[in-house]
Amino acid sequence: MDSIDTEWRVKPYRLWARVSLSRCEARVGLQKVNFGSATMLRPLQWFDRIDPRDPLAMTDGVYGFLTRYYFQNNANIWAWGLLGNSVPKGWEAIGSRRWTPEPGARVQIPTPRGEVAATYHHRRAELSTPFPVAIDEDRVGLDGKWDVGIGCWFEAVLARQVARSLLTVETWQRMATVGLDYTFGIGSGLGVVAEHMLADSADEPFGRGTDAQFSALAVSYPLGLLDNLRAIVYFDWTNCDPYSFLGWQRTTDNWIFSLSAFANPDRPAATGRTGGAAGKGVRLEVVFNH
Repeated sequence: MDSIDTEWRVKPYRLWARVSLSRCEARVGLQKVNFGSATMLRPLQWFDRIDPRDPLAMTDGVYGFLTRYYFQNNANIWAWGLLGNSVPKGWEAIGSRRWTPEPGARVQIPTPRGEVAATYHHRRAELSTPFPVAIDEDRVGLDGKWDVGIGCWFEAVLARQVARSLLTVETWQRMATVGLDYTFGIGSGLGVVAEHMLADSADEPFGRGTDAQFSALAVSYPLGLLDNLRAIVYFDWTNCDPYSFLGWQRTTDNWIFSLSAFANPDRPAATGRTGGAAGKGVRLEVVFNH
């Protein structure tokens, strides 16, 4: 009781500069970089960890440079280079080598009633063991979405990892999601979103691997102009585990009030993140916008 020890640090949330012209823009600094068509089970969740149950959609940013160019037909090209990001991001289990650049690019092309896109990213990670392991990773992603009366979309990612130490080991990771959404004419409008994801790893790009499957169902219903009810259920088919979420949110000009409850298994999902935190709990958030 004779002394108090304290520890603190300042962590920036966003810090970037932007140059914007009529058809292109460039940003440099700590920023959010996200893309893709899926909403809950996202194979293209490479650089963010946005939780669809979070009313603020908060996530750590990444340091780097991002530029985008928009054509007259609404096609657009992205190019980026990340640097200084050693903490794991997105689906990563091992962080990148901090001062090794991570280049990538994305092309989005409009189609009748929707769009398709292709994405590429390269990074180098390092695993600290008695014998350091350098890991080169290349990711290729395809996604598309269309409005054909109901909304439909897909995302697919193929990642190649080459680990080099005393031996060279090559592994392939594959993830794919399909999804649908529709608003039923019930009361103020009952919105339903459903997605299913398959994830596995193998020694060959299209060889047999270890499968993990997840499904997600989200239902939302507005109670007037200010209030909204949401329910989300994830199901882990590998462990036969459900993850449940129920939330109410009121949004005014300056305030957001959010009350939610969740009930999840005591062990994490097979991927380590799908479905959110383990256990059961209640969460209250009061947000002031100024």
